[in-house]
Amino acid sequence: MRSRDLLPALVAGISLLALAPRIGSASEAHVASQHPRHRVILELTAADPASWEGVLNNLENARKALGPEQTSLELVVHGPGIGMLTRTNQAGQERMAALAAQGIVFAACRNTMKRKSLSESDLHPFATVVPAGVAEVVLKQEEGWSYLKAGH
Repeated sequence: MRSRDLLPALVAGISLLALAPRIGSASEAHVASQHPRHRVILELTAADPASWEGVLNNLENARKALGPEQTSLELVVHGPGIGMLTRTNQAGQERMAALAAQGIVFAACRNTMKRKSLSESDLHPFATVVPAGVAEVVLKQEEGWSYLKAGH
């Protein structure tokens, strides 16, 4: 092959390399639009309603400040904090239901439920159940979620 025949091929190759970052960026942007940029898991073990009120404030404030479309939030409740998600807690029910309707996950620990003889019917209808609250926190952190401890 003569050198003058190589020139067009070389120019085409360099042009493709120049476009490669743009192609990658478009692909990354598409992936980012499908997955929230901020993923936060909060853990609550406190039994007092003041802590429950505080964690609801945290959830609302984080969602607002980070942007609802860019944020996934999950509250894992276990130990003494399980009362927050039971039907006997009427005080925060409407507020939690509204947050759940916006995509915030309220997860109850099945291990705690067993220890306290609670069934899923004892929980608010928006609550989900995870096998173990501590394990849920660990798994989310391993997936890159940010962790916040709520309550005292």
